[in-house]
Amino acid sequence: MVFCQKGKLRKQLQQQIANKISVKLNFIQNNFNFLTIFQKHQPNLPKIYYACIAFFL
Repeated sequence: MVFCQKGKLRKQLQQQIANKISVKLNFIQNNFNFLTIFQKHQPNLPKIYYACIAFFL
């Protein structure tokens, strides 16, 4: 009985972690898209500036 519950909890935990990771990846992807659009409008800004924006987003 306890063993089954442990298995369920572990699966739920794995699912939560997977969801958090996919949310993070989507967030990074969206910000990357934003940065590429931003870079097209501001081509003369140095690359370091984009790295800083990407880091803080």
